[in-house]
Amino acid sequence: LHTLTSAFEETAPIYAGADLNAFTMTGELADIFPSRDAGVAALLDEISSRFPGETLIYAGRSGFVGAEQAARLSADVASANWHATASLVAKLAGDALFVDMGSTTTDIIAIKNGAIANDGYTDAGRLLSGELVYTGFTRTFLFGVASSAPVRGRLTPLMNEYFASIADAHRILGVLDEKDDRHASADGKEKTIDGSIARLARMIGRDAAELTLPEW
Repeated sequence: LHTLTSAFEETAPIYAGADLNAFTMTGELADIFPSRDAGVAALLDEISSRFPGETLIYAGRSGFVGAEQAARLSADVASANWHATASLVAKLAGDALFVDMGSTTTDIIAIKNGAIANDGYTDAGRLLSGELVYTGFTRTFLFGVASSAPVRGRLTPLMNEYFASIADAHRILGVLDEKDDRHASADGKEKTIDGSIARLARMIGRDAAELTLPEW
């Protein structure tokens, strides 16, 4: 939680003196918490102790509520950030397909007549409905995207190891904005095309020099 405390302190100039603070939550699934309910409770405690004035918590389908009520609505508060963004899009667009890709996951939400037309709500429900896809733009483990890849005309299995991430593939393809890659590389080494190729090579049991740049 010291990381959250540091983040609050770093952003203090932004919210200092505000008459109203509103929060949407994602983070209760962090492995420092024994359960989602415990995570919600701990994060609400952090918010309440730091923001003693008027504070609202976004509880998704229950709307904005006070911190005390939010503690009783942990299932609605937990990971409601997707619902907040999709609700805003619904108000602005009316009918839409909302797709939000982060570093780890992608939300795919139907919006109809100015409202979210979702099948799932919780992470578990959205995983089942396909509205939460565990593929992101930078952190995703390559084996989670494809189990094999064509290498010199032969379909080659990828190693089930964290030798490279999807950020490496995007960097090699030239579609990665480096500002979006906020996590360490799989081997902790440089975030360059050469570095990414070296990591990708390990996924198929090779060295970088064994294939040409266009092949990678």
